[in-house]
Order: sequence, then C-alpha cells, then structure tokens
Amino acid sequence: MLLIFVEPQPSNYSTWYVAGKQAKTVIDDEAADILLDYIDRYYYYDLSDEEFFSRSFNDAGKRIMAVSKSPWIPILIIIGIGFIILIGFTWWRRAKEQKNREAE
Repeated sequence: MLLIFVEPQPSNYSTWYVAGKQAKTVIDDEAADILLDYIDRYYYYDLSDEEFFSRSFNDAGKRIMAVSKSPWIPILIIIGIGFIILIGFTWWRRAKEQKNREAE
C-alpha cells in the first residue's frame, strides 16, 4: 500500500492511497477509510512525523484486524438447545402415552 501525504502548508494537507494487488486482500475501501480516519485524528496531536505515521498505521491495523463476535451465535445456540429439549419432551410424552394405552 502506498500512502501519499502532502502538506503544502501547516493545517492544510491531503492524503491519497493506492493499494496493490496483494494489499487489496486486506485493504478494502472500509479499511482504507479507517486508516485515513486515524491520520485525520492524529494529525492535530503534537507528534513527530514518525510517531504520527506509526501510531496511525498501528491503530488502524489493530482495528482492521479486530474480529467482533456476533451476538446471534449464543442466541441461536440457546434456541437450538430449546428446540432439542422440546423434541425430546414431545417424544417422551408420546412414548408415555403409548405405554399407558398399551397398559389399558
């Protein structure tokens, strides 16, 4: 990935990026926007150029690679367990009714 940062005057800057073929597997439009957001965020901090770019890339990388867990997984597991219990109870009740009929 090539990041172009141009600052012709203080507090006046522009950024562009170009992602190569291999970088596009990780850096899509959303990931690039995350990086540019961190650059915008840290630009106004009192950082050296090295700290500015290091922190921007580091934090963007952490956020891009973070995996958020879906809240639906535990819900679906609970629903699945409830469904299995319901089927088991229905089977048990029918088996008990069948035994009662055979006993009569």
